[in-house]
Amino acid sequence: MLARLAAIRAELTDPALTVVSWRETAPDVEGITEVQARATYLLVAILAVVQTIGVANTFVLSLVDRTRELGVLLALGLRPRDLRALIHLEAWLTSALGAAAGVALAVPMAWFLGSHGLDFSASARSLAVAGQVMPPVIKAYIGPAQVLLGALLGLIVGPAAGWWPARRIAALDPVAALRAT
Repeated sequence: MLARLAAIRAELTDPALTVVSWRETAPDVEGITEVQARATYLLVAILAVVQTIGVANTFVLSLVDRTRELGVLLALGLRPRDLRALIHLEAWLTSALGAAAGVALAVPMAWFLGSHGLDFSASARSLAVAGQVMPPVIKAYIGPAQVLLGALLGLIVGPAAGWWPARRIAALDPVAALRAT
């Protein structure tokens, strides 16, 4: 970008003309963009925490509902560490399927938002914000890095959320687990 700006400046022969970058003409825009990026990262972190709590809750309820069945496995001689491994495998597989489904949905959505965008012309009274006119169709860029980050987050959150329930269930006394309702 700076090399291109320097090349344009070198081609100008009229001393009355100057070439400046957008950072020089509107330095506040760079600050706003930086704040917006940080806010986006914060929002993603909050969503990751909420996602972890939701997955953990679902996983705990699933294991609580199957306490008797898991107690039968323990009573039949399955070692607690093997039961933990089985529960961890279930968490990994569930997370992998969820991440694959998320990618399968995100890729076409990213293509659509990038090529067609969202048309706000019918719903907005004025597309002018702070003296700047917004385009009626706003296109989003969701790149491979964002899709990969979402998939990796899903692959990490599921097993992390299943860690505590796996330890808790594997530590149960088989007789108490069989008596659970």
